[in-house]
Amino acid sequence: MISSGIKAKTVVVITGANSGIGYQTVLSLLRSSSRGYSIFVGARSLPKAEEAINQFGREDGIRPDLSESEMIPMAVDLESDESIRRCFEDVRGKTDQVDVLINNAGASFDKTGPEIGLTPREIFQKTFEINVTGTHLFTHTFIPLLLNSPDGTLLFLTSGSASLTRTEDKEFSLNESPPSGWPKPTSTSGPGRGGGGGYLSYKTSKVALNMIMREWVRILGNDENIKVFGINPGTVLTNFGGHQEQLRKWGAKDPSTSGEFIRSVIEGERDKDWGKIINPPGAPTGEILPW
Repeated sequence: MISSGIKAKTVVVITGANSGIGYQTVLSLLRSSSRGYSIFVGARSLPKAEEAINQFGREDGIRPDLSESEMIPMAVDLESDESIRRCFEDVRGKTDQVDVLINNAGASFDKTGPEIGLTPREIFQKTFEINVTGTHLFTHTFIPLLLNSPDGTLLFLTSGSASLTRTEDKEFSLNESPPSGWPKPTSTSGPGRGGGGGYLSYKTSKVALNMIMREWVRILGNDENIKVFGINPGTVLTNFGGHQEQLRKWGAKDPSTSGEFIRSVIEGERDKDWGKIINPPGAPTGEILPW
């Protein structure tokens, strides 16, 4: 077991927790005044997870001894079945119960892919491998531990750009059409090179993730101890996908707002909306992201 007091704490497994929204989610949980957490801090390698944990210890608002919560480094590469298996065995060796499973890790290669030599096909394949296939298989592997929780929560981080309904909103910057003629400035999937819009592989993968989330609602439909949510974390300023400049133009908020929002879901403030994709406070489409 992680510690003698683990049963008094909420056990969280989160992927991609060493930066961006994942990091801010862990930080918000560590600052929680309502309960203590045992958090498996996931990253693609153990040194990255350990580095993040060291950084958390230097953040404001956390007790120096971290006695109310604790962190455990966790390595997982969603592109590798073997890595997912090893990760599960490592976690199961420390606890037989997970209360919150947060599928936070994701990737976007629409901008960075061409810069590192990926072809359009490779951009799509790599994006789906991480955002859809790997996320689903990670969830499938960890479900036995989540089912051991008397009050489990399963979260999938999606995107406001994955709403099919919202594709009809021409005021939304990602729906901007490029000039007429061919080739288009964004004919592959690139971001806003002269025509706006773009991020095609990323948006498409998140639409697929929404169906994965709904399938888990179906699969766990008779397991009344588990709540499943899709989470739109909102537009926040991270280095995700290498497009900080564009995010600034969109008025992105500090990523801490997403971390606080996700913590509020974990602590039960949005339980009435389980099974749906929920928006952060103040979202233009309201509390629920339309399909």
